[in-house]
Amino acid sequence: MVEGVVQDYAIIDLTTNIVTNVALWDGVTEWDPGEGFIAIQSNTAQMGWTYKEGQFIAPPVAPPVPPTAAEILSANTYRRNSPLAAATLAIDPLQDAVDLGMATASDLVMLKAWKLYRVNVNRVDLKGLDPAWPTQPV
Repeated sequence: MVEGVVQDYAIIDLTTNIVTNVALWDGVTEWDPGEGFIAIQSNTAQMGWTYKEGQFIAPPVAPPVPPTAAEILSANTYRRNSPLAAATLAIDPLQDAVDLGMATASDLVMLKAWKLYRVNVNRVDLKGLDPAWPTQPV
């Protein structure tokens, strides 16, 4: 502790040894955290931490909440829309070339590849947590 310099202090409830607040204090100015509480200088402690045997202990981290079926479906539907749009942008001019009798052999190969890709993207099971997405044609 450096007296006279404003620092972070953890306010600890002496009945529970839990940090209930964090305050800035210079360690010199007259101040009292209140009956049943002490102030310990700490740059790391946060509300909810425990103070035990001179150490601050962070509370256990709760495991992440798994997404709901609706959230998975929504995320996968959103993820699907970009490849579908890319496929449509690639297919339209290739199909125009076919319709106008101007398609090259390369155009026909690419048109088939993009259409196959678009069908496969549409067939992805959007209910799965980590679906396998098809590889975009190059």
